[in-house]
Amino acid sequence: MRCFGTEPTRGKAALAAWKTFAASLCAATLAALSSLAQPAQAAGISTLYSFCELNGCQDGAAPGGGLVADAQGNLFGTTQSGGNINSAGVIYEVVRHPKRGTARYRSLYEFCALPACADGRYPLGRLVIDGAGRLYGTTWSGGDVNSGVAFMLSPRSAGHSKWSYAVLQSFCSGQPTCVAGAVPLSGFTYAGAYAGAPYDGTSPLYGVASRGGKYGNGTVYSLRHHQLDWKFRALYAFCPDLGTCAGGSAPQLAVLDGADNLYGIANGGNQNAGLVFKLTPGSGNAYSESVLHDFCSSPNCADGKFPSDLIVDAGGNLFGTARQGGVTSHLYCGGCGTLFKIASDDTFSVLHAFCARTPRCTDGFAPSGITLTPSGDIYGVTFYGGKTNAGTLFRMAATMHTLFSFCPNGCSAGANPVAAPLQDGAGKLFGVAAGGGESSHGTVYEFTR
Repeated sequence: MRCFGTEPTRGKAALAAWKTFAASLCAATLAALSSLAQPAQAAGISTLYSFCELNGCQDGAAPGGGLVADAQGNLFGTTQSGGNINSAGVIYEVVRHPKRGTARYRSLYEFCALPACADGRYPLGRLVIDGAGRLYGTTWSGGDVNSGVAFMLSPRSAGHSKWSYAVLQSFCSGQPTCVAGAVPLSGFTYAGAYAGAPYDGTSPLYGVASRGGKYGNGTVYSLRHHQLDWKFRALYAFCPDLGTCAGGSAPQLAVLDGADNLYGIANGGNQNAGLVFKLTPGSGNAYSESVLHDFCSSPNCADGKFPSDLIVDAGGNLFGTARQGGVTSHLYCGGCGTLFKIASDDTFSVLHAFCARTPRCTDGFAPSGITLTPSGDIYGVTFYGGKTNAGTLFRMAATMHTLFSFCPNGCSAGANPVAAPLQDGAGKLFGVAAGGGESSHGTVYEFTR
């Protein structure tokens, strides 16, 4: 993703979110879903909800951050627009009844409810959920100085009929004394997220802000629960040399491994095609940065360019996607994107170049979110390509397998999927598509293998 030059207008928010896949990288909550007893179903996709069913999209439109689940298998996510108030996005729940095969949608919170949108607007990135059902996330706009917020939404009743919203941090921009950063473009990560462990509600949450900070080029930060409050701490400010920015700028997401190292993707690099960075904790809680891979390092950008997602496994291996690069001359996309691996010894390899072996890009192109299963398989989505150029759902094992091709607007399954799919203990996948559905404003889907 390219760093914003100016604050986008509200009308561009959904489109910007679709194209940049800010996605996010929070826990897959495999353990929370593994105990569900679900009836066998035929392979295929079903739509759990089509957005904008209510007049004026009061129920939300353009879902973007992916899904998380509670212990009962209910799904939670955000939309980039819609809602009763200023079309600033909503937090929603899809209540599932697996035995009956039904699902019910409800809006939990509509952003911009406070004057001047002090509660934030335009949520972006996957939510984090803890054992008590509290939800944590970020918006890239709104807040005290319109630079985004970090928030928590807490259930106040056993049936989730009432919720309480709180701003944990209001980000800042253009203020000489502000080191927090501005415009967070992804959600949070935390210790154990890589293994699918649920968030404990008290340990630090880690995130990135794409702008601001000490040098004006973005920050990595933490939020730690302390007594009745949350304490913010800036961990690293990008581009300390104020020159070449060899370590990148405008970070887009971060993931945490078992040794408390933080990894992420950022703009910049030698070819201005993006990079993967690593932050290593040192004495006095100071972090040092190293660049693990600079994209477009291979001839003709065969390694990819503009990274879009990153995950880490228990062995410290990184897996990610790049939106472009790979195949360099194609009818549809020129450079169609890559799926890559950075091993624990920092060795980089391309696992799959999209459109390389399928003349009509039936495997998709412009990949975004990916999920790693305990068996080592990777599931993910592409925004474009497939049979009707509306994106794909894929599985990468020893080879690439296209599981489903999404369809253009007007199709009930949805179009242009975004964010990593969520897998439950029965092998079902749940995700969101930014377009398509009954009103062409996106869907929540379920895929059964």
